[in-house]
Amino acid sequence: MFFKEEVVFNIEKIFLNPCSSSIYYTIGTVDQEFGLTEDNFLLITQKAAEEWNNATNKELFLFDEEKGIKVNLLYDYRQDTTLKIEEIKSNYHEDRDVYSKLIEEYNKNIETYTENKNNLEVITLDYNQRIANLEKDISLWNKSKKRDEEEYNKLNQEKEELENIFYDIKKRQEELRQMSSDINYLVEEMNKVGSKLNINVDQYNTVASTLNSQFEQGSYISSAVENKINIYQFVDEESLLQVLIHEFGHALGLEHSTNPDDIMYWINTEEKQVITESSLNQLNAICGE
Repeated sequence: MFFKEEVVFNIEKIFLNPCSSSIYYTIGTVDQEFGLTEDNFLLITQKAAEEWNNATNKELFLFDEEKGIKVNLLYDYRQDTTLKIEEIKSNYHEDRDVYSKLIEEYNKNIETYTENKNNLEVITLDYNQRIANLEKDISLWNKSKKRDEEEYNKLNQEKEELENIFYDIKKRQEELRQMSSDINYLVEEMNKVGSKLNINVDQYNTVASTLNSQFEQGSYISSAVENKINIYQFVDEESLLQVLIHEFGHALGLEHSTNPDDIMYWINTEEKQVITESSLNQLNAICGE
């Protein structure tokens, strides 16, 4: 997702030279719906200001408890929608992980089932052949006039072995039936999770479609009455920091950049953007250096 931000200036669009004296800033409104304390918001704001101070080796920005640019954190539909989207994305990733594990388990079960089924077929084939041979040998023994006791014992031993094999076959058949049931259950679960994945995608598209593809993430407002920075939306603290650095750049008088890697690029691409040489050169031009 890309988030657009806008800068609102007074018609005269007059900037003081930011290099001749420090620009003061203070914390204004911090809506609690963001789940961020005023102290934490201040720390992140100070870090954003320090990015410019460190990049220029100048005290461009100084914090004051009462005066200066008011930095506000304002909760509205933008952050509300962002939280909904993040929740849907989180649910999607969780469901996708569950689905992947189900697929992995399914494949293992199918492999084991196939191997056991093949083994059972071999055992059953051998069992049926030995049963046929035993029946033939018993028939010959019964017809024989000289019924050898040793042969009789061999036939009984073979019969006992085959009985044991018979029960083993029955046991293996039951295990295969249970495995088949487990596999069918996994298929049902995969279908359920697969449906949830589709639902999550549909929910994401529905929520995202309620907004433009780009919307105002923050704004710097400069007028004869007041100067302020309003922040409306961020995903995490790193995202918030980048928006603040960007807005402080506008407070210095910087225009948008055409470089996607520049912190002054007109869209927050959700990739790491930094203060580049281009922005510093633009600042030097403003300062007359």
